[in-house]
Amino acid sequence: MDSAQHLHGFVLALLVVSLSALLVRAAPIVEFSGDDSSGSSRTIPLSTNWESLAEWLHSEVLKLRDQQFRDVFNLPVNNSSFSLYTIKLPQITVADGCLSFEFKKENCLRTIAVGFQEYLQYMDYVKDSYTSGKDDVEKVRDTIQNLSADVFQRMKNPKSVTKLEINTKDILSHSSDSEWGQAVNVHLILREFTNFMEKTYLAIRNINERKSRKIIFV
Repeated sequence: MDSAQHLHGFVLALLVVSLSALLVRAAPIVEFSGDDSSGSSRTIPLSTNWESLAEWLHSEVLKLRDQQFRDVFNLPVNNSSFSLYTIKLPQITVADGCLSFEFKKENCLRTIAVGFQEYLQYMDYVKDSYTSGKDDVEKVRDTIQNLSADVFQRMKNPKSVTKLEINTKDILSHSSDSEWGQAVNVHLILREFTNFMEKTYLAIRNINERKSRKIIFV
């Protein structure tokens, strides 16, 4: 009888833990803007593992970049084909303090947050131009919003990031009037965002590792 009661209690406990995990994963993550001047406080659930989310986002945009290359240019993936084409989009550099030997957490998070805001606007251009990949682009865009909200929530001063209003046509150096020009622009945006996400993932992993070491030594 005692064994049966013990087993029953164990099963109930396991169900409670599983249900709690599902509720955490299902918690909505709202979009957060650093320029909120309403004065109201908003609670944004932090993802249970933002490092994994960043890794997944990097993987998805990498696949999207390669898929667009094959679909539009009808060629095997070869990113060096457009190595001479450049576009000025956000990237993480040593000066941003994301690397271990020049670590500045708040500055690093701010760089990532600003980058996400800008790339969100360029993803609208990608979605409109690369129509056959619209669903995948939308999935990537939604994930950027969720991860961006997470980054904002971890900042000490999220209001330091003001809302950006960007005219993409002023920055995209290749004509958007032709299908070829649009295809090149989409490839360059996805290429640059892939590079940005690679550094973002490494930065988030660095932050997590530093936090773990701090807990161990406390």
